[in-house]
Amino acid sequence: MNDPHVVALHYRMCVRDSVIFESPPPLLHEAGPFTLHLDSGRLRVTMQEHFSNEQAAREEVDPFLDTWVLHAALKAHRRDFWFEFEHAEVVDRAPPPEPPGVVGAGTALMARFDLHATGTVSTPLRSYPAPPERFCRTPLVEALFHLYQSSTNERRFAAAAGYFALTAIKARVREPHWPRGIERADRVADAFNIDRTILHTFFVLTTEKGDLMTGRKVTDKAELEQPRPPHTGPELLWLCEAIRLLALRLGEWEADPNGLSPLTMAHLPSLT
Repeated sequence: MNDPHVVALHYRMCVRDSVIFESPPPLLHEAGPFTLHLDSGRLRVTMQEHFSNEQAAREEVDPFLDTWVLHAALKAHRRDFWFEFEHAEVVDRAPPPEPPGVVGAGTALMARFDLHATGTVSTPLRSYPAPPERFCRTPLVEALFHLYQSSTNERRFAAAAGYFALTAIKARVREPHWPRGIERADRVADAFNIDRTILHTFFVLTTEKGDLMTGRKVTDKAELEQPRPPHTGPELLWLCEAIRLLALRLGEWEADPNGLSPLTMAHLPSLT
């Protein structure tokens, strides 16, 4: 090829075993250098800018798709879908002259393969989750999602996961000149537009409660004989959901720290 140009990238939407999309309408989305068209589980990403090869185009598109999948997973409490690359649609914008009688195809299909999802279906979904307008996928946001999944599967680890989530967002948000202590926590609450009661509840449940099965730490020998009060089932569930909401809020804050909607205790399950 003298002037290769990637016209589009093609992906297949894969779904978890317990999920099916039930006749959802096609989804169209403009994303700057490309346009997405998802229909019948097939995603066509049309490039609006010039990319000379598949790798360069995928370096632009794949992070966007990963962000879409993570945001949808945090909203749905689980990862329902992901995308598998199928092929690139490439044309030569300056093809060499062809011998008489030969008609060029004009498109090169590269790295094509097919994948099949299997399993039982129990959750019909009637629309595709839309790509996020305000969300940034970072290593910490990804880590908090995995902590949420782990603590949901094994709730006795929720206190340790919650403590990490709380201290991680404080470390991410704070500025070097911020003081220690409660004032710093207040500034984190202001930055994230989070009710201070949420941060305080995080502190209580990860520091002042938790026996030998659910506690995140042991301070001294005496605690081995008289552990802290154990967590209740609702408290462990609260911690899991709070980790999920913190991950969502962190992703929103990373995208744009201004104009965040309030996050209050009403968004979380009851503690009783």
